[in-house]
Amino acid sequence: MYEKNIKYLNDKFPLIYNKLEKTEISIGYEQVGETLKVGKLSLFSKYDPVREAQIIFQKWLDENQPVNFSSIMNIVGVSNPYLIKNFILKFKTNLIISNYQLFKILLNYYDFTDIFQKVFLISDCERPNIYDGYKYIIKSDLKLFPEISQVGIESSSFDNPKILIVKPFYGGSLPIINYLEMNLKKNGLNYRSIDSDLSFSTFNLITNTLTNNNSISEMRVMLADFVSKLTYFTIEEFKPDIIIAVAQAPLNQKLLQYAKEKGIVTAFWFVEDYKLFTYWKYFAPLYDYYFVIQKGDFIKELKDIGQKNPFYLPLACEPSIHRPLELSIDDIKKYASGVSFVGAGYYNRRKFFQKFINYDFKIWGSDWDGESALKSYIQEGGRRVSTEESVKIFNASLINLNLHSSTYYEGIDPEGDFVNPRTFEIAACNSYQLVDKRRLMSEHFAADEILSFSTESELKKMINSILNDNQIYKDVRERSYKRVIAEHTYQNRLEQIAQIIGFKVKGVSYPENSKEFYISKYKNLKEIAEAIKSKKDVSRTEVIFLMMRALEETYLK
Repeated sequence: MYEKNIKYLNDKFPLIYNKLEKTEISIGYEQVGETLKVGKLSLFSKYDPVREAQIIFQKWLDENQPVNFSSIMNIVGVSNPYLIKNFILKFKTNLIISNYQLFKILLNYYDFTDIFQKVFLISDCERPNIYDGYKYIIKSDLKLFPEISQVGIESSSFDNPKILIVKPFYGGSLPIINYLEMNLKKNGLNYRSIDSDLSFSTFNLITNTLTNNNSISEMRVMLADFVSKLTYFTIEEFKPDIIIAVAQAPLNQKLLQYAKEKGIVTAFWFVEDYKLFTYWKYFAPLYDYYFVIQKGDFIKELKDIGQKNPFYLPLACEPSIHRPLELSIDDIKKYASGVSFVGAGYYNRRKFFQKFINYDFKIWGSDWDGESALKSYIQEGGRRVSTEESVKIFNASLINLNLHSSTYYEGIDPEGDFVNPRTFEIAACNSYQLVDKRRLMSEHFAADEILSFSTESELKKMINSILNDNQIYKDVRERSYKRVIAEHTYQNRLEQIAQIIGFKVKGVSYPENSKEFYISKYKNLKEIAEAIKSKKDVSRTEVIFLMMRALEETYLK
């Protein structure tokens, strides 16, 4: 039973998993009938704990009328899983671990996995973000451990940390750290950023001026050292508590050692395929926390080389950017197609896409040079596509192909594991997406929430069904959209990072009637206008939205 429980914790609540692994049990306990005795106290009925829990729960309901079931329930203590199950059926619940010894004992005897699926599990080093809802203290925890007060929770490791983020010069990880920065700002966190991407023009100058690879490499190292020196002075001036960097960020070993000496917590998000990009072997042990987009052997290898805190952290979407759009006529003419693809011209894509040239197919993105078979389908000479344009393409295309890259397979990588950012971004646009099967996909989307293919014939069948307006696939698209907005945003990822490192994230809460409130809640101007029309009094912001909708109706008919 313990292995089943702990496996789920390792995947879903890694901070708590780590604390449990370090916890040693020093208190006496034994199983008596259906109950556990810790010391002299039975945690619940040894005859019928299920019935006992139902009676206690009903008594609580009677004593707290009227009960607001939309409130967040904060349960401090885990000593009665039967009672917890009654609460999670009615409430969205925060479950706070007040004593790790007791928790570890219980995990050996009772299956908590159905509880873990429905609660937000909080370590005793944190406070729930929302503490104004109903609170309930499980009494047996207090009897066993009287040092637990009704608050029963210590303050976070960092109450209001200063966070320094270090960006790469360029590449796919740059927008990821930008989205993370957006959410740091939205949550009101105290941060500063090293915008290494501003040095990209110098980076290009080196590449465009020199031809000798050794000279280019030496100059790139010098540029990286310059940014590291800038980071050093920023640390001296800003005095951060935490440094967060992503793949390709120009931090050298000397700087990381300096941060360690200063007691600064360092975290790195490696958002690349560890088999292709192996520089992690030299840097991973130097970071306090190492977040990755792959599992299994990679996690093991990280631990083997001395990285003590490797964590799986998948990519995500940014709903303020990746969202459904009402496109202009010009955008529709430019970007619309039956089938589209946005991305670089990797080997497998060049080979696989040749089998789909009979469709109304547009390929957007760079690095397609020399691909004569697809030349007429590659848009605008294979130039780079901005994030803004990508979102327009996702919205304008009837079907968005999403084939993960491979440098050695001629199509679908049968060993593919990580899920690329495009998967989450297309879903957030509420657009049709057909994505190749990945081993880790099921951790993020249920089978009826994503359209995955594993063969050429399977993909063609899906394309034809969607082109024929198959309602079943439309329902899948809607479920995918709801899932990604609920669980796979960069706000979600920031909260996961915060839980693991140990600092607070308030959660974004936009003032009602603000621009941000309407953009985050509704898909398009039409929906926003409908919501505003039902109100008696409207604000200036709401009047502007109504005017924009009127213009849209006038000129896009």
